[in-house]
Amino acid sequence: MTQLIINRSSAWANKLRDIKIFLDDVEVTQIADGCSQTLNLPPGDYEIHAKIDWCSSKRIEVTLQEDEQKEIQLSGFKFSNYLYIAFALTVMGMYFYQGPYVYGYNPFTLGVVSLTLVFAYYLTLGRNQYLQLNPQS
Repeated sequence: MTQLIINRSSAWANKLRDIKIFLDDVEVTQIADGCSQTLNLPPGDYEIHAKIDWCSSKRIEVTLQEDEQKEIQLSGFKFSNYLYIAFALTVMGMYFYQGPYVYGYNPFTLGVVSLTLVFAYYLTLGRNQYLQLNPQS
């Protein structure tokens, strides 16, 4: 039996939302956080991508042979979990910082602004790279 297995890694940024999986622009399933989905498909060439709200992944080509099993890893953008932690720590540092200000600004302000710009990029211009689909060998 020809199967395409999609494994979604757990990430607390999108934990409460299901990610939609599209094959050839047709929604075939939704995957919850940390879950896997097995699709039984006829052999052939497929274009696959994932969507969550207005953000998505790049489209990838998958070729399935007779009785072949392929796995794809689905995750959020690179370092997304670490960026949320860094953002939270930077905001806390900004709040609790009691030292001297540099040029009239709290030194943590630059960190907050930088991380906000990274998130803004993935939600606007980089919205088609918000999710990652990586074929496993």
